[in-house]
Amino acid sequence: MASQGGAAQGLSLAQLLEPTMLGIYNEILPPSGVEFAVFLNLGDLSFSHQLSVQFKHLAVGRSNVLRIYEVRQHLADTDSEDKPEIRSPEHTGYRLHLLRQHLLHGIITGLAAVQTLASDADGRDRLLVSFEDAKLALLEWSDALYDITTVSIHTYERSVYLLNAEFASSRVQLRTDPSNRCAALIFPRDAIALLPWYQTQAEFDLQDSVQTHTRDLPYSPSFIVKYSSMDERIRNVVDVAFLPGFNTPTIAVLFQPQQTWSGRLKECKDNTSLFLISLDLVAKSYQVITEIENLPYDPLYLIPCSSNIGGVMILTTNAILHVDQASKITSLATNGWARRVTDTLIISEEPPSDVHLEGSRAAFLSDNDLLVVLVNGIVMHVHLDHEGRLVRKLTVEQQMGRCSPPSVLLVQNSVVFVGSLISRSVLLHSQTSEPDKNASLLADGYDNEIDIAWNSTKTRLTISPCDAIEDPGAFIKATFCLRP
Repeated sequence: MASQGGAAQGLSLAQLLEPTMLGIYNEILPPSGVEFAVFLNLGDLSFSHQLSVQFKHLAVGRSNVLRIYEVRQHLADTDSEDKPEIRSPEHTGYRLHLLRQHLLHGIITGLAAVQTLASDADGRDRLLVSFEDAKLALLEWSDALYDITTVSIHTYERSVYLLNAEFASSRVQLRTDPSNRCAALIFPRDAIALLPWYQTQAEFDLQDSVQTHTRDLPYSPSFIVKYSSMDERIRNVVDVAFLPGFNTPTIAVLFQPQQTWSGRLKECKDNTSLFLISLDLVAKSYQVITEIENLPYDPLYLIPCSSNIGGVMILTTNAILHVDQASKITSLATNGWARRVTDTLIISEEPPSDVHLEGSRAAFLSDNDLLVVLVNGIVMHVHLDHEGRLVRKLTVEQQMGRCSPPSVLLVQNSVVFVGSLISRSVLLHSQTSEPDKNASLLADGYDNEIDIAWNSTKTRLTISPCDAIEDPGAFIKATFCLRP
């Protein structure tokens, strides 16, 4: 294994997966639930296409367990009576088929799908896995092995930024550029590691002429950057997200120069700032292109908007905000506390209900439709009323159903996946149709999941359950027994 920022080649999958030494403990039961997940395309892996059509693949992770599923779209006339273990309505056809499961030598902290130069030839995605001890593993599917295999391993655990880092209280986080130009590993101490990918064959040939040992590597050397080198005001970073639609990799950094808490709001409130930073990975220069200050003190996470709208969504404990590149803020309060904890937001409407966003997960169903799943499993729909790239208003629909308490929420085309740590993880299917004049808001449950629909002036969107990953949930108690 290489040193800081390097990579190791020629390692077999067994060197990364399936540890055989049991020097400390013996794992009796594997971890249950889903904490991280990503949709990706590993190619056509089905042996038979008579009953199903391969659609996509789903990689899920929890603790040291990595599972890869194939998401198949069964034909409408498929007979499901011989498969009673699949709980699925007749009008849906997406089902999960387990391909591989591995025990990794490390705690997973992130999964991402990336495309390298080899993806131009085979059309397949590569799986990027981050670990708790500041490692990255790039994996790809091997047809010869019918399994994933290691391309490279990158380790940063000996970096000076991680010498005394407390990984137990602050995990490293994985982020990837939507245009597959680089990947980023966010460190606890306000630092970030950047791993650039080769975009064209010309870039690869240029680097190959300088360093011959990089002939088979799809990336250029990685490096670590302190946020203070981008701008000296950046510290206490809350979240980082890559934004689509820019010519160069651009990140949104949400941070708090001065920290506060609810007992000091009279002395210090609205202490959060958002910077949009353009990254030049070749010259290693960074330019702040947008600065937004005086945001609420309780931000949770960022959700990038599509390039058609631009900007980023900020979900706080008590409100949902949209911030664009021109520093315009459009906000929506989700409970009555929003007016009391901030002075900068202009919220003209009363909150729709007493909704708190701690523990929630959000993802875009379309350019202007945001799906939010609360910690109790309640599903909400937030609509962005916009004209071009100008967002005028945020509106929230009524609570439309209930699913599992979320740990991760994914949306890919018409497929939605809600992963959970304490309950079953649900695969859903969304459909749009012309509105029915006599139809109203629906909230019909199906086996503790959701089958929801709402009406708008143009289309009607329905989300229905397809399949689920059954997990026993958290273990509460264990005891010993005597064998008879």
